[in-house]
Amino acid sequence: MSRDSILHQRGFTIIEILLVIVIMGVFLTLAAPSFVTFTSSQKVKTASFDVYAAMMLARSEAIKRRKCISVIPATGTDWATGWKIQEVVDTVTCVPAPATDPDTRGSAGQSNTRSRARSPCRG
Repeated sequence: MSRDSILHQRGFTIIEILLVIVIMGVFLTLAAPSFVTFTSSQKVKTASFDVYAAMMLARSEAIKRRKCISVIPATGTDWATGWKIQEVVDTVTCVPAPATDPDTRGSAGQSNTRSRARSPCRG
C-alpha cells in the first residue's frame, strides 16, 4: 500500500457512524421496558429487606432488654417517611410470651437453649 491510500482510509464515514447510532437506539428502545420493570422490582425488594431488618432489630432488642419493642411509623401513620423502633409502654398492646412455652422459658423462668435439626442441609 502506498502512503496516500493509508492516509485516505483513516476513521469512519458519516454513514457508518449514523448506522451505529441507529442500531444502538433500536437496542435501547427494546431494553428500556425491561429495565423499568427491573428497577421497580428492585425498589420493592429493597423496601422489603429494610422492613425485615427493622423487624429483626426490634426482635433482638426485645430479647436483649426483655421488654416489648415495637416498630412504628416515624410520623403519624405515614410509613413512607420511615419508621422507628421504640419500647412499648402500653401493657394492653404488649403481650409477652407465656411462661409455659418451652421454647421461651423454663419451668423456673430460666431461658431454655434448644437446637432443632430443621436445616435443609443435613449431612
